[in-house]
Amino acid sequence: MAVNVNAWNLMYSMKSVQKWQDSLQSNINGAVRNGYKEHEVVFGGNVVYDAVSPTTTSAGKQIGEQSMSLGFTRNIWRQGNVVPTKSDTDFAVRGNGFFAVADPLRTNWAVNGAFPNPLYFNGNGQGAGNPQQAYLTRDGQFTWGLVRNSAGVNIAVSRGISNDPNELVLVNAQGLVVLSEFSNGLADNSLAPVTKTSFYGTGRFRPSIFQATQDPSNDVGNPNIIMENDNLVYSRFGSTIFEAPKSSQFKAIVAGSNNINNFRSDTDFTDYGSQLIEKALESSNVSVEKQITQLSDSKKLQEALVKQLLVFYKNIDVGIELIK
Repeated sequence: MAVNVNAWNLMYSMKSVQKWQDSLQSNINGAVRNGYKEHEVVFGGNVVYDAVSPTTTSAGKQIGEQSMSLGFTRNIWRQGNVVPTKSDTDFAVRGNGFFAVADPLRTNWAVNGAFPNPLYFNGNGQGAGNPQQAYLTRDGQFTWGLVRNSAGVNIAVSRGISNDPNELVLVNAQGLVVLSEFSNGLADNSLAPVTKTSFYGTGRFRPSIFQATQDPSNDVGNPNIIMENDNLVYSRFGSTIFEAPKSSQFKAIVAGSNNINNFRSDTDFTDYGSQLIEKALESSNVSVEKQITQLSDSKKLQEALVKQLLVFYKNIDVGIELIK
């Protein structure tokens, strides 16, 4: 019985396997990164076609698809291990939520004023006239930095929470500024950088934990809704930092201030299972053993596809020889 090998299906399948391998390799590399979430490839399938059309006396025959296709990729959002550290500026999120960070040069750090507050970021007015973009991350490894805005002014001074032009603020490895709600006495949802003075002062201000919320109509009059984490988009800052969705307000799970580390506002989403852990980091949730095993399986599959492709070319050569 002849074996019908379709070279195009084989090459399409090989490309799908290559993308699977790329995903596995990314997970292996991300296993050493704080807050990195494993992602997996979900293959498509279940497509069939009629090899023999049904008749009034026969049911016909159906054949499954002859190539491997990728359905979609998704992040696995399970909790990573919380590992203690000795640094005052290391934080971990246990449970739901993210830290919010902002680009110091592309953010208007103006003093609290009339609505919309400039640090609502993605709220009413988001667009060409108010192009501010915040970001969400689970990587809580922060440090102190002297940060100025695009005009060269210390952002803490520009924001109205310090008079010291040398005030340090909390930043991440990419230089993005870490945000807190209620910082230095500002009103609810008035985000501000975490300054070193407020961090070690009587207020003990800490980074807040925020829920990914969105306002699809971009109308501040509409209530915010919780956004599914799978709908978050990776940012230009790498695979542990996501773009925050458009929202009329930032909704905090843990405000991280008011001298109570896990303070929750009555107006915010309540999630009493989530915590802000000090002097700790959340490790990646990647299982390296699982990734290596799947990588080995993918290579075996790739080798099998290559052998089929070689059989296809050999059959062509045999056919040409018969014609001669």
